[in-house]
Amino acid sequence: MPGSSDKSENSIYIPRRFFIFPIMVIFLLLGFLYFKTQLFKSSPSDGKIKAEAIKINNECKKLTTIKSCYNEKFYKLSKNTDLDYSIEVLNTLQKINPQASTGCHLIAHRITQAETEKNPESWKEILQKVSPATCTGGFLHGVLEVHAQNDPKFTINNSTVDSICKDLLSGTFTGERSCYHNMGHLMLIQTDADLNISIDNCQKLTGSLPSYECLSGAFMENLTAENLVAHGYLKERIPWTEERATEIEALCNTYEGQAAKACWKELSYIYTSIYKQDPKKLLDACNKAPEKTSRDECYVYGVGNIVNMPRVMNGNIINLCSGVKDDKSVFDYCMRQVVWTLVTSNTNNIDRAIKLCAAAPEKYKAECFYNIVDYLQMNKVDKSIINSTCDKITPSKRPDSCVA
Repeated sequence: MPGSSDKSENSIYIPRRFFIFPIMVIFLLLGFLYFKTQLFKSSPSDGKIKAEAIKINNECKKLTTIKSCYNEKFYKLSKNTDLDYSIEVLNTLQKINPQASTGCHLIAHRITQAETEKNPESWKEILQKVSPATCTGGFLHGVLEVHAQNDPKFTINNSTVDSICKDLLSGTFTGERSCYHNMGHLMLIQTDADLNISIDNCQKLTGSLPSYECLSGAFMENLTAENLVAHGYLKERIPWTEERATEIEALCNTYEGQAAKACWKELSYIYTSIYKQDPKKLLDACNKAPEKTSRDECYVYGVGNIVNMPRVMNGNIINLCSGVKDDKSVFDYCMRQVVWTLVTSNTNNIDRAIKLCAAAPEKYKAECFYNIVDYLQMNKVDKSIINSTCDKITPSKRPDSCVA
């Protein structure tokens, strides 16, 4: 009809936008609900993580072997859950019982050992997920150990060391150093527990740092024997006693140069154990070494181990390093080792490291604070953590690198 339109006179016209808006709202709501579901599915609540940490601590704290208990609890936890969850529980445990869990190398070792055992072929991906410097290289050690066990073609030489320690872990000094050290542990297994062949092989690695850290790892494995026991070369670890210390002293004296230095360095583990973390007795024991470099390395490394022990968690950094206070270069090295050991164990220790530096005599404070920030920057720790650390340091002692 002329003048007629498609709209009936009795119909009601509803603009299209009134239909679009509620549909958009429905989609947004559905999207929000899906996101919320996935979030809670993939990220356990803080309450669950804390409950897990409390449970582990309660089951282990009354035992004399509390650290060994932690190691096995986290191995089982990682087997039954996943890497991220286990690390979150460890971080929480370190807040609940820092004295017993700050030195977390073996805990971290067991976490990534369990994780890598689930799928050994994913070892490279797991390496990329963990911080190689955290827990003094413990996460790294667990991954490499399982990889070495499951890859029959794996051989420690310049090529494999470069491809793993330099290519996969490039950019973090502590990560590379821990990697070379772990290669020494594995070297002793590769040579069927022949220490002398292991020493020769480590000395063939190119570069002083890879060679020295490999030597250090081989000597440490000879003492701790965890891998040696696991692979059946020993039925059980030889107890750390004064008699055992005397045997290792004689062994160290059969070597020269870097090998002797690395041997005495690792011997400090036995000293700190049998002398109950007493710095004075540690110094007396280390002074048995025939060369000054070996004596210094033994004492400074031993002090680094002591700082995470429960009895000296709140000790003064100067008291710990007082045994070498008359030699400025060694004293500075000792302070650096203490600070680095603290922060390497966990970034949660930064505040404690700052307190130790703040308690140092005035002439040592600036250098001590510098060591903290230098470590964080060398290992590419998140910038927000570095900035927060700088803010906590007294402005007059704040390193120039904080401004940079």
